[in-house]
Amino acid sequence: MPFASTVHQTWWTGDATTDTWLPDFSALVMAPPLPGADITLWPIIGKAADGTEPTKYEWVEEELSQLTLTTGEALDTTETEIDFAAGEIAAAGLRAGALLKNATDKTKIETIYVSSVDDSTTATVIRDYGGLVSGGGGGATGQTHANADELEIIGYLNPEGSSVTKTDYFSTRDRSLKYNYYSILDDWNQISIEDMVRVYRGSSPDNWGYQLSGLKQRLDRQFERHIASSPMVQRTTTARGSMGGLIWFATQSTGASGNSYVTTADTFDYEVFDDGMKYLYEKGTLDGGHDIVCLMPPAGIQAAAYVHASAQQGEYLNETVRGLRCTTLMSTITGDRIPLVPCNSIPSDSFMLLNLNAVRIHFLKGLALTVFNKEPGQELDAYRAARLYSNITMEFQRPVENCYFHTGMTYNRS
Repeated sequence: MPFASTVHQTWWTGDATTDTWLPDFSALVMAPPLPGADITLWPIIGKAADGTEPTKYEWVEEELSQLTLTTGEALDTTETEIDFAAGEIAAAGLRAGALLKNATDKTKIETIYVSSVDDSTTATVIRDYGGLVSGGGGGATGQTHANADELEIIGYLNPEGSSVTKTDYFSTRDRSLKYNYYSILDDWNQISIEDMVRVYRGSSPDNWGYQLSGLKQRLDRQFERHIASSPMVQRTTTARGSMGGLIWFATQSTGASGNSYVTTADTFDYEVFDDGMKYLYEKGTLDGGHDIVCLMPPAGIQAAAYVHASAQQGEYLNETVRGLRCTTLMSTITGDRIPLVPCNSIPSDSFMLLNLNAVRIHFLKGLALTVFNKEPGQELDAYRAARLYSNITMEFQRPVENCYFHTGMTYNRS
């Protein structure tokens, strides 16, 4: 049978109308590459497959119901009506029976009891409930509190025989959707028939397979850099969308400067590292399931290896973290050993403490377009080409609570 009438898989126009070979290689792109080189984020961040065809990918930054309310006035020692900032009562779901304590000035020991919520910004209270300040049963003279202090809800009290009813006031969360736009990453390789049939490289006699393996490796490295450094840009018909990476989440509105994003110039030492762990502890990151790692440039790992003698003997240890051998530093607060993961994608003057349980690659699908030209002898150029591409998007829950990014670091070894 002449070649001209032979049916073979061809990508002619890009419209996928006939004889299209479009294999799914998701199983390959989701599998972590072997540890080595600078592939570090890709193995340690979890991946979830989703076979849908997205036009945009939505995710929710689900914030916990707040436990603090900001006051709208200064309080003297006897005031029994508190004005709160607009929206605070609703956001916290403040209701009768709440016990409040100053969370801004932690030297204050007064407990304030909410006897009723009068309107959207005002509550009637009993001061010094229980008498921590004035002794006895209290109920009169408490302590002063400044305007804009945060009062923390430390519990709700219920009288004997009471039950929760539908008339109680509870917080409601407006889970306003935020979009985590997805990226399409691709790479391309072309090889002539003459080169494809070459037999060399004893470990990989098939040159075509060897070239595709290298193409997959390049794509893995793109994933690595994209996870760390991609901005968030909405994908439209005129804009190439970008999903937003770890640094974007750490530095934008979700992690405003002075909160989880610290730009103070510092020389890295054990105290600087441990202050980051203290931040995560105070944010509640460690309350539930957590898997904390510290992403550092190679120079940071080297510097950290020299601080153990002046910090805590024994916290400089090696352990395996999802296939990676990592140096660790111990948190003074929790006693946990935190793996220090070398990462070329993290800026050379930075480190990032990250809760891996809060971040995952949420959509990942690999596809390959393979182009076959006609067989040699048909008066056409002879080549085979492959284009690998993947849709990828990342989900990051509550970045402010689950990430601590410190730039301005100087890494010294001493």
